[in-house]
Amino acid sequence: MKNKPFLTHDKLIEKLVENKIEFDDNVINILESEGYYSIITGYKDLFLHERKPKEIYFPGTHLNEIYSLFDFDRELRFLFLRKLIKAETTFKTMMAYAFCDTYGDEAYTEIASFKKLDNTDKVTEFAKLQDRIKKITENEKNKSIAHYLKDHKRVPFWLLVNYLDFGSSMYFYKYLDDNLQNLIAKNIGLRQLRLYNKKIFIDKYEIAKNISAFSRFRNLCAHDERFYCTNHGGYSIYTLFLKLKNLLSPNEYALLESGIKTIHDHYQDSFITISIDDVFNEMGFPKDWK
Repeated sequence: MKNKPFLTHDKLIEKLVENKIEFDDNVINILESEGYYSIITGYKDLFLHERKPKEIYFPGTHLNEIYSLFDFDRELRFLFLRKLIKAETTFKTMMAYAFCDTYGDEAYTEIASFKKLDNTDKVTEFAKLQDRIKKITENEKNKSIAHYLKDHKRVPFWLLVNYLDFGSSMYFYKYLDDNLQNLIAKNIGLRQLRLYNKKIFIDKYEIAKNISAFSRFRNLCAHDERFYCTNHGGYSIYTLFLKLKNLLSPNEYALLESGIKTIHDHYQDSFITISIDDVFNEMGFPKDWK
């Protein structure tokens, strides 16, 4: 892949002209705010009529609508990030409860609390997880950790879990024995029945898939990466929307759904050469989703 050279605003405007992308007096403000490559390279795909041998944009494509897609994606990320954080917290809390109730709140340091590791890669991966846990429990700069170390000489798992990132939580769940994984899945299903008055089937395998996808999408949101067209392990944004219901309360899920509709309605008149329906199709949403 060729390096992208530095180009002045004048040169970047020449590239817009060369690519037959229309623009107006706001062009410099856009380039100063976000940069050419973040907008064009990141969000051009929907506006391309042909990709090879040369990229050709749909006639009439305007910089403002590509920038609108950029802004749309950022608002979508912010919305989903809040709900992914809530889902992460719920999952970690439920996992910690099941673990502590089964093994005790200090058993996370004991190999007997986890499934048998049957190959070298798993042993290495598990060792890395335990190393991350050790660093958290020895971090005296963290006031909560420092308090428990000072007063109780230990860090219980129900406290520790709050400082595990989503990826580490995913690996912790991965190495729990099958019975405990099944118990966590059962508890999530019972919570759904209690909150939504609807019985769902969710097993340990789906929990693992969901948490892996949630972790990936959360990282994309947190690092301000392109989001709307992401597909991770078969999970589109629409799949993510549906699966988040397993860990969100009815009120939280309703806020997510209404937030998506608000973003849709806000941007539906922002495009010329494509439509908002094209964007939602890329996200995996069916035509009748509203």
